[in-house]
Amino acid sequence: MNLLDRIKLGSIALVLVLFACEDPNNFGLELEPSDPITVSQFAEFVLPSSNVFMDSLRTDNENNLLIGSYSDSVYGTIDARSWFRITYAGGQIPSDTLFYDSTLLTMEIEALRLDAPVTNQRIFVYELLDTLFQEAVYLKDKSIPLAATPIDTLEFALAPDDSVLFFELNNAFGREIFDRTIDEELGSITSFEYSLAFVPDAANDGLISIDITRDTTAVYVYTLDSAGNSYRSQLELDNTHFINIQQDRSGSSFSILQNDLDTGMIGNGSVYLYPLAGIYPTLELEPLLEFIRQNPGVIIQKASFELGAYRPPAFDPIDAINAINFRFRTSNGGFDGSGILTPGLNLVLSDAGYLANNNQVLSLRYDDDDENYEGDFTLFAQILLENFKDGDDFVAEDLVIAGVSFLNLEQTTFLQSELKVKLFYTALTE
Repeated sequence: MNLLDRIKLGSIALVLVLFACEDPNNFGLELEPSDPITVSQFAEFVLPSSNVFMDSLRTDNENNLLIGSYSDSVYGTIDARSWFRITYAGGQIPSDTLFYDSTLLTMEIEALRLDAPVTNQRIFVYELLDTLFQEAVYLKDKSIPLAATPIDTLEFALAPDDSVLFFELNNAFGREIFDRTIDEELGSITSFEYSLAFVPDAANDGLISIDITRDTTAVYVYTLDSAGNSYRSQLELDNTHFINIQQDRSGSSFSILQNDLDTGMIGNGSVYLYPLAGIYPTLELEPLLEFIRQNPGVIIQKASFELGAYRPPAFDPIDAINAINFRFRTSNGGFDGSGILTPGLNLVLSDAGYLANNNQVLSLRYDDDDENYEGDFTLFAQILLENFKDGDDFVAEDLVIAGVSFLNLEQTTFLQSELKVKLFYTALTE
């Protein structure tokens, strides 16, 4: 979206001059006493808000795997299974001159939803019966057929403060990995890939997010030579992966939102953001748009979001979403929840993004001390003003708040009374 298509050059120049002056009434023009003078003013609006459920979620484009299940009274139950691929990362190049010894799988826990320590947890590892494509787009309801029986079962106990999972793979599975790495048809170890799936036992408790970018998430294949010397090959869980996510809101507060793009509130003065559950807040811009209709001659000096959040007692252990952005609604009421569209076409940009036409998205970070998200959207507000002055439709009448990441376990509860726009503007007066 090019700012110069939406804002007159004269308006930009005047806004920049006003920013640079300590006194907005003195910006280098010689005004006669009878000429109009500028007066700086301030306005604040609370934006009406609601929640929307979006049933589309892309799951192949972030750096984590999700495994397990978790239920709470607000969002209901989320079940997750992961399809992934392992490839050669380094260490000893496997060879048929070596003898297989053992294989170790380690996975770093990025985040965990678990209320109390549990035992007797199981993850079943399956081979795939079809291809896991590297450049495909996989949404949350996608799956690939699995072998009839698992090739391994990973058994473990889990506590809320655990950070790494360790497993020794069974002999058949470990040897299968080793045999595939030395397959003569590979031609080169760099061609090795093995597609698998993690499927949690239905009786498991807890939802685990695994960081696949860490060195501590790896498969280590140990081998021996004829003299008994030990060697280690390292395989990685690479970026070719996706997550199958099932959401069940039955009996939860958000059971009121059953179908894609249903909107509503649960009546407690809050709106919620939890992309993994498909729940997003919407902000109506009508108070700001009505101000523009009533005051088309103003010059917007600064426009800011100040979005207050809080931690319900039941969610104390859960981190607030680290960063948010703002997405336009589409003609059918949806938005780009799956992250497929070009950012500049479907998200509010930062002031720098509009000025440079470089698709720099407006991203607000959570402030732990103030428990809110704050940031400026001055040039987007100026775009809305120019829309009205030019007789055009507003480029947006409402926005959807989304997380920068869609697949982590963070969530934010916003106070509806604290979803504010603060506006500093200059008006001409006789």
